[in-house]
Amino acid sequence: MMKKYLLLASVVLAGTVVGGAYAAIDCSTPPSCGEMGYSYSEDQCSGQKILRCPFDETQVFCSEPSGSSLSEEIPCEIGSVLYDDKKCYTSAPSGKNPIGVVFNTDKRLAISVTASKTSVQWGGYGTDISDLPNCTSTSVGTCSAATDGEDNTNKIVAAIGSDSAAGWCKSTGGFLPSANELFLLKSSSIKEKVNAGLSTLPNANTILLGDSGYYLSSNEISSTSVLSIQARGASASGVAARKNQTGSALYVRCAVSY
Repeated sequence: MMKKYLLLASVVLAGTVVGGAYAAIDCSTPPSCGEMGYSYSEDQCSGQKILRCPFDETQVFCSEPSGSSLSEEIPCEIGSVLYDDKKCYTSAPSGKNPIGVVFNTDKRLAISVTASKTSVQWGGYGTDISDLPNCTSTSVGTCSAATDGEDNTNKIVAAIGSDSAAGWCKSTGGFLPSANELFLLKSSSIKEKVNAGLSTLPNANTILLGDSGYYLSSNEISSTSVLSIQARGASASGVAARKNQTGSALYVRCAVSY
């Protein structure tokens, strides 16, 4: 009888230990193929030794993947597409959106992909913004005290509000360029590279830089006029535009910094 009780006790104890061991196991979700490094296709690993993901054999790993679907960060150059992480890539990176095309690498400036507008007034007609030094003529060289368009934009919006060309640019994540910054776009070689970059974007609202019309700058001349820069030619002279003026030949083209 004593042997039976000992045998029964051993079975119960064993069941308790085994049951406790199973209860301690944590059944978590296995990592995905991408998380384990199997993030390429066979085409991207053509001619190389590959390892296949155990969960999805179409996802593979290789040491030197290649192919147009891959995107690597590169130094931004004139004509490079700038993305919303303020970086440039060999091709369109997944999950990132284009915001501009680089036109000056020294000042780290890009022209915005936002379409130019002809229906936006500069704003503040009759107000001479005290914090914004005026250009003394229509020559770009006379605006040397206010060459930073982003700084100019902030001063304009603070003084006359967001219902303005500067305010519209700021609402898109950019700024209204200064006359000096717009002047850089008059170079035919820069314009050609920028337009080549813009033409690669699928954005239906993207408008190429043209050879006609005028671009409003963020520089004042007086309480009623501002400096606009002609899109064509190499002249460093602009044209005075009224602050309340709009028209099919007068464009607002925003810029972004990176």
